[in-house]
Amino acid sequence: MEPKLTGQILAQTVKNFTNTNNLDSKLCVGIDTDTCNLMLGEQKGAVRELQKCLANVLKSPCTNHALNLSISKSYSVQAVRNTVGIMKEVIAFSKASAKRNTVLKRKLDGYQFRSMCKTRWTERLDSVLQFASKFEKIVEALNIISNWKYREASSKAESLKTAITSTQFIVSQKCLCDILALTVNLSKILQTKTIDKQYAVKLMGNIISFVQETRANSEKHYSHVPWVLN
Repeated sequence: MEPKLTGQILAQTVKNFTNTNNLDSKLCVGIDTDTCNLMLGEQKGAVRELQKCLANVLKSPCTNHALNLSISKSYSVQAVRNTVGIMKEVIAFSKASAKRNTVLKRKLDGYQFRSMCKTRWTERLDSVLQFASKFEKIVEALNIISNWKYREASSKAESLKTAITSTQFIVSQKCLCDILALTVNLSKILQTKTIDKQYAVKLMGNIISFVQETRANSEKHYSHVPWVLN
């Protein structure tokens, strides 16, 4: 039979575990979980089912998971979505041919592209930052390939070079670097065992304030981005 996982099944699994190990359910005061519907659904979520028999249990949604979901909403911005898509295309283009990969590795001093995580935006930091740090070298490598006699590779390289040197791509890439650089540290802190709630709230407030200030003074903040204002 096809295996099914529901909130009721998860709740029953927890109940069976506590009973088997003779754990006092009255001492259970909180459940820390992600915010998916399976866990926190109002009708048949696992937490809701457990609260029926564990009177003292309070739900405590994972703030790090909430952070990841909040960052993921940036994917609804078309410019960001296009930028990430172009990065993936460049990475796929470089890995599709040993000859292209050799040119890019030589230009990038042996650097190998990292694949971008599909689900966790906070884990994309390394890929995005490394792409940005090697940006000019990537443009040079694509320019070399665009002059090859092999038409398919040269045409694709030219189109990718045009895409990554557009103003929209450069600004969106800079925004991604800024946001991910901020949130990755917050994500790590939120996963520590000894974090204080008030301290976490203060950190999140500082990040929100910084983003608001950046938006209000965007011209000053991004004036140093190459090729945008020239």
